Amino acid sequence: MNEADPDAIGPDDMVRLRCYLSMAHKVWFPAGYDGLTSCGHVTPISVRAAIQIMGPEATMRQLARRLRCSRCSNRQVGVTVNPDVRPAEIQASEGPRPETRAGLGK
Repeated sequence: MNEADPDAIGPDDMVRLRCYLSMAHKVWFPAGYDGLTSCGHVTPISVRAAIQIMGPEATMRQLARRLRCSRCSNRQVGVTVNPDVRPAEIQASEGPRPETRAGLGK
């Protein structure tokens, strides 16, 4: 956590979505059904799309509670943070991964 942002953690002890904005082209949120009998569907959500949906003060947990699986309609959705692990030269030549743009219609 950055000392310049003492309010980076929300009331549910999770990181606020705005804290990922500086890394918007390097991380994305895969969201998928988090139950025991998962349908296996995972959808990428970009940082900007998550903030557009929830607002910058929302937390990762609040985002997960808002989502529903588009395949099986279950609301037990888990959200994690995935980095773009491609080498820097590949990132520079190919640009942002599609996952970092997902959910914005681009």
